Amino acid sequence: SIKTDGMHAYEKDMNKRKNVWQLTSALRYESMHEQFQWALNGLFYHFSHAWMPEWQAYNSYYFRGNMGANFSVDWRWRWKQCFLGGEYALDHNGQNAFIMHLNTKPHGDINLFASLRRFQRAYQAPFAMTFSEKSMVSNEEGLFLSADFRMLQHCTVRCYVDAYRFPWLRYGVSAPSVGWDAQIESEWTLDKMFSIKWRHKAKHQQKNVAADLSGVGVRPLQTLCTQSGRVQLMMTSEEFRLQSSLLYASSEKKKACCFSQELRYQQRNSRLSCFLQHAVFDGDQGLSTYLYSNDLAGGMPFVNLSGKGQMTSLMLKYQCSKYCQWQLRVRHQAYHEKNALTSLGMLLTFKF
Repeated sequence: SIKTDGMHAYEKDMNKRKNVWQLTSALRYESMHEQFQWALNGLFYHFSHAWMPEWQAYNSYYFRGNMGANFSVDWRWRWKQCFLGGEYALDHNGQNAFIMHLNTKPHGDINLFASLRRFQRAYQAPFAMTFSEKSMVSNEEGLFLSADFRMLQHCTVRCYVDAYRFPWLRYGVSAPSVGWDAQIESEWTLDKMFSIKWRHKAKHQQKNVAADLSGVGVRPLQTLCTQSGRVQLMMTSEEFRLQSSLLYASSEKKKACCFSQELRYQQRNSRLSCFLQHAVFDGDQGLSTYLYSNDLAGGMPFVNLSGKGQMTSLMLKYQCSKYCQWQLRVRHQAYHEKNALTSLGMLLTFKF
């Protein structure tokens, strides 16, 4: 494998630091017209060492070697309130990937979107990024549908459904599999100060499951069902924002929930701003709720809460000058069945 995150936590990582170089070249030809545009793309890459992952059944079609190439043509066509676009790509072995999307707005308060994708199991594109269920652009076929519409003057609804299948094995899945996930979200804005948001998501996916708690043996594919949601009440003014959130999650027979109260405060023309949050959570082992929480610039925007306990977080920001900002974050997590955890972070940033 090739490590590209720049983090060297172990001595063996330091010993292997900067021992692989990469040469990449690309070209693009683009033609734009009033209602239609298209482009040709090419990417060539070469590594100083061969990329040879240990062979397993699920990675039979992974990229191997030290050089490769990808070619594609993408297009976009517009007619009134309708947009049609997509891309067709080939790799150096002749395998292909295809994605097409349609976006239309039949009414001022309605927006519809559809996307069809098909990535061959042997398609190899280490640097490709597109809409997909997996991180790798290969071994996937799917259809995505979404709709945004305004039901009433102060109510907006957004929903989507994504159905997909994997023609070949995946990591942890010993056979071709299928799955789908869907989400619905609504927001009521009663006035300039008060709003209510609700979101619910369901996901069904086939995976291998251990035969018993000891992990001995593997049963055939089973469909795992997970659900999660959030209810949020928000009150805002010029100087503060008060937000209450209820989060819930379930997976098979496990359940988890979390209640959070947060306050953001900043006086007008003041250099100091404050964020205070307190959360109470309770969940079965192996299931977590993910709570959005302010952190230092570059930090994780959410906290993983599992088990039973409480969390308190304080965040201070002070604008020292036009070019300098100071941040302080203190977070304390107390659990019923394990030791408490307290973390402190401070950051001073300069902008020129």
